[in-house]
This record gives sequence, C-alpha cells and structure tokens, in this order.
Amino acid sequence: MKKTILLLGGLGFIGRNLINELKDEYNLVVFGRQAVQPSPAYTYFQGDITKKDTVETVLNTYTIDLVIHAISTTIPSSHDIMLDIDSNVKSTIHLLDLLKQHGVPKIIFLSSGGTVYGLTDEHKLVTEEYPTYPISAHGINKLAIEKYLYLYQYLHQLDYLIVRLSTKNQSLFGVMAKLFETTSTLRTLPILSIH
Repeated sequence: MKKTILLLGGLGFIGRNLINELKDEYNLVVFGRQAVQPSPAYTYFQGDITKKDTVETVLNTYTIDLVIHAISTTIPSSHDIMLDIDSNVKSTIHLLDLLKQHGVPKIIFLSSGGTVYGLTDEHKLVTEEYPTYPISAHGINKLAIEKYLYLYQYLHQLDYLIVRLSTKNQSLFGVMAKLFETTSTLRTLPILSIH
C-alpha cells in the first residue's frame, strides 16, 4: 500500500519537481494558495498555511505518513519581520501541534542552504556544521523552525529531517523521502544544491 505524503507548497519550482519525482510511489496531497486545475498526479487542497483550520481539514481527511514542508510565505529579501514570524514561524508551530495531535510521524523541512548561514567565506566549503549567523528575517525564521523541529522531536518524538537547499544543484528531489525512510538519526542533510 502506498504511503501518503502531504506536500505543503507543492506548486512552486521545488514542489513541482517533487511531485514529478514522487507521484508514482506515493499518494500525494498537495496544499497551496493558488487555484489549480485538477491533476491525476495528486489531490489538491487550496488554503492558507496561516489558517490552522485549513491544514487541519487536510489532516482530518487523510492519514498522512509524511509531511514535506516546502511552503514559505515570504522571500529572503523581505523586510517585514513581524509578517515573517507570524506567517512562517507561528504557522509552522501550529502545523507541528497538528501533526502531534493527528499522529503524523515524520516531517521533512526544506530550509535554506544560504540564508541560515548569512555572510560566508566564498573560499570555504559551507557544510551543515558551518556557523549560522543569518542576516535576514527569512534566514532567522528558517533557523528558528529548525530549532522548533528539534524541540518537537525531543518533547513529542516527531521525527524530522531538515534539508538545506541552495540554488546551485537540482539532483535532490527523489532522494528526500527515500532517505528519510531509511534513517531516523540524520537530522540535517548536508547542503544539497540545485544546478
């Protein structure tokens, strides 16, 4: 029997690629803001991630085995710090509470392979151990969400995987769900880029 993945933010560049890679092996439930034409590849729920009840409707309708959190309501150059906190961090905490309530065992969070690090030495290889000193609200919030994932794993045994994607390499999409199924000890994937 196919497992069911809830893909939050499935209509962006990364989400569309994830759908293409995962549609044959998983039942996909895609959640996003835009109105879309029906697709045989997935079930679509239009909603706002900042509205807890719309996400809860999905979780009440389907038994979800894995959530891929690829949604962000702001961009790295956003200067509205309060909007970033309210719409990304708070929304993710509401999501984590819902996953706990509905017994969803796993989440993959697509973080940032750039903004969480801030200014980096262009001559050094940036790995997941590189110091994190974000210089934007977007990077700070991505990092905060990573820390809340750890907290929810510690307090509630919610298994998670953080993927810090950059925009230089694109060979990752089919790997994430399979990697997550094979390990529960790896918490942050090395920086994997999109080329």
